[in-house]
Amino acid sequence: KEALLDAVLHRAPLPWDQLPAHFNSLRRTPTVKQLSRTLGDGLQQIVADLHLHRVTLILLHRTELVAENYLVYCRLTRTLNCIKRYIVAALNMRFKDADGSPCRDIPTIATSIKTLLTGSMYEWLLNQGEVDLKRIPAMIEALCSPLLSNHQTSLRSACFSTESVVV
Repeated sequence: KEALLDAVLHRAPLPWDQLPAHFNSLRRTPTVKQLSRTLGDGLQQIVADLHLHRVTLILLHRTELVAENYLVYCRLTRTLNCIKRYIVAALNMRFKDADGSPCRDIPTIATSIKTLLTGSMYEWLLNQGEVDLKRIPAMIEALCSPLLSNHQTSLRSACFSTESVVV
């Protein structure tokens, strides 16, 4: 039973499993709008693909008993860490404090976004009529607004530029 569960979890790549954990240049780094769309698109992929839908259901509904479902817990943790590293990397590249160091609010914002994704997906799996997953990208942008309000206008325009980015 455990081997079967392990096989199911490893054969179902979730949309966020391949997100980059770092970026080499600002030009290749997604804007907040692109980051939000990428994460929101991942939710939509899970909704559209019945296999991913089932795997997500297993991940989110079977983690309460960590000792009995260690493989599920590890898989969920790995995916959530991918999401957070991607958000932190993208925001660290775009937003710096005056001394050039990464903005100290970024890890908190990344955790909030990761929580929004997880909670929204969990709630959607329980009651699809109550959650509109298409609104998630706008909510992610709203969570990033403290960064935008604390930095120069030039960073705001760089953040919301529409240049094409390959991720």
